Amino acid sequence: MFKLYGKDEKVELFKVRYKLRFISESDKYAPTIKANVFYEVKRTQQIPYTFSLILPPADGTLIKLDDIGLYPERRNSVYQLIIGFGGSSDILIYPMIPETDYFLRLEKAEYAPNPAVESLRYLGCLTKEDSPIQDPKLEIITVKDYETVAFNIFNPTSVYKKLIVDILVNRCLIEEVPKEEKVNIWRDILDYRLLRW
Repeated sequence: MFKLYGKDEKVELFKVRYKLRFISESDKYAPTIKANVFYEVKRTQQIPYTFSLILPPADGTLIKLDDIGLYPERRNSVYQLIIGFGGSSDILIYPMIPETDYFLRLEKAEYAPNPAVESLRYLGCLTKEDSPIQDPKLEIITVKDYETVAFNIFNPTSVYKKLIVDILVNRCLIEEVPKEEKVNIWRDILDYRLLRW
């Protein structure tokens, strides 16, 4: 559901007939998606979505992906978001899931990202160099009623700075694969709780 690809890796868009399996410790990945069951992509539609923000000095904002339409409304839809950043390289972007919890953090509670504390400001944050608009490396998968993914965006400088967020929404219609059908190749999508240990 959240993946930052390496510099030499390419993000692959889900295509028709692509198989997905949502992995969770419970029997539901989300209220609308069964866990550990195969789904097949039946249709896709690519939708570009770009916006920008001007951030005041030493200030930030929280962007919730469901507040800006990046969660599907249908039970049988999946959004594969490919996200690139542009603008100032000074802007710090902290992934949050759920929206109140920093996603990229160390195990000790006192070593969680904190933009207000200089020694923790650069812990667990992304910049535009990690996922540039020209070669985006950040992938987020959203489904109806899943935990809210957000970005805490912070400008650590003493002047106004601009961030451009460029998103390709790969909107996919999915259908459960019958249990008797053999599936040889698929992509696992892990619940965010399994990505932390």
